[in-house]
Parts: sequence; C-alpha cells; structure tokens
Amino acid sequence: MIMNLLQKMTKTKVEPGQIVIWVLGGGSLAFKAVGTFGFVDPFFSDWSNSEWVRRFPPVIDPNMVQMCDVVLITHEHEDHCDPATIKGICSNSSAQIIAPSPSIERLKKSDVFNDLTPVRIETVELGRNLRVGNLQVTVIKTKDLSSKSAVGYLIQNIRASVLFLGDSLFDKNLLKNLIKKYKISAMFIAFGKNPAGSRYYFSVEDLMEAALIVSPTIVVPIHWDLWTKTYTNPEPLLSVGRNNILILKRGEMISLPPISQI
Repeated sequence: MIMNLLQKMTKTKVEPGQIVIWVLGGGSLAFKAVGTFGFVDPFFSDWSNSEWVRRFPPVIDPNMVQMCDVVLITHEHEDHCDPATIKGICSNSSAQIIAPSPSIERLKKSDVFNDLTPVRIETVELGRNLRVGNLQVTVIKTKDLSSKSAVGYLIQNIRASVLFLGDSLFDKNLLKNLIKKYKISAMFIAFGKNPAGSRYYFSVEDLMEAALIVSPTIVVPIHWDLWTKTYTNPEPLLSVGRNNILILKRGEMISLPPISQI
C-alpha cells in the first residue's frame, strides 16, 4: 500500500477548479489541485506509547515523498506534527511548512531542519491568508483545548473549498459562524470514542448535530481509526444519519466538485 498509494496520488490528474483529498489515517490527509500537492498533519512514523497505541502502520513512507509543495500543520501534538515525518518529506521535496508557532518550535527542537536545504517556513496566526500555488489558504479558528495556538485551514480555489479542523471539539457557534462567513464544500472533522471523563474528538451526537448545522456542506469524519483508545467505526453508528456525512477509509479520496460536475 505504501508505494501504490503514493504513486496513485502522484499520477492522479486534476482539472482546473478541482480539489482532490485523500484520507491517510488518523488526522492525516493529502490534497491536490492544479499545480499544487500537499499534506495536512502528516503522521507517517510508527510512533506510539503505552497510552496511545496505534492500530495500523503508516500508509506512506515519508522518505519516498518526492513531490510535495506544502505541509499544513494544525497543532503541535505528535500525531499532527511528527518530526520524523516532516524531516522525511523535506529531505526529498521542496515542501513549504505552514504551522502555528508551537508546532514550528517543536520541529526545530527536534532538529528536523538540520542538514537540509533551507526549508521555507511560514508561522501563521488566526485570520492569516496565504497563496499556495493556485489555492488560497485561510487560517481558521478552532476549539482545541489541549493544544497551544491550534488552528484550522480553509483551502479554496474558484470552484471548491475545503476546511480542515484539526482536533477541534464540537462548538455550535463556531460552526454557524464558519458557514455564515465562508462557502465550504466539505469539512474534515476529528471523530472518535471519548473515554469517560475525557473529550478528545467529536462524539456521534456532536457529528450528527454538526452535519445538520452545516448542511449541505459535506462532513467527513476522520481520526477514528488511528488509536486503540479512541477507536470506533462510524459506519454502523451513522447508518441512519444525515445525507451529508461521508465516511472514507484509508487511501480513499473525494473530489470537489465531484468528477461528474467538472
């Protein structure tokens, strides 16, 4: 799967105005538009510990990535800002790193950028707008109470827009404001089983309410498959759910707008 998926993403052709997104397990995603290929929160090392035990090996070898224009990092947690992954990607590509300051500090303390050709690093704050190829990237507010200066990213072109919320928790007013302010084609939400006394991700109830609030925007639950501690399969739980919830498994992709509409 490691080489096949990477080759598939590299060879996938996109049309003007199209954005293609692949789910890569946990909170990791890849996206592609005309002239731009990038990752969001790539976590392709085998890191785990006694509390956070991963359920599957990485789907991509970061040292094999030769085509990457940008890496968007939402926050500093290991499974979203993994030094080994970032070093591997930057070793063989010209990727620009876009992240809030705590994530950049983590990477620098881990000597990620040592012995590499100078890497373009962009430290971002809420409300910042950047151009990445033909895409506009807007830095979005989230509700992640366990991270420092966590952000989300809205990527847009002339026909589609995609929102990545990192490990944001459910917040009705936050979602309402986002939908009011931006026209969003799809949003990726961290979903999982929250152990008693803890809140890490959207619950089933959160996900259902969020889908209702943002409809007809497509809602894609992610992160549910990575950790044994928070694993839950959303398919049976959402069998009588909202029509705008789309469940994708590792390696699967969504095209925005749909290929039939291009």
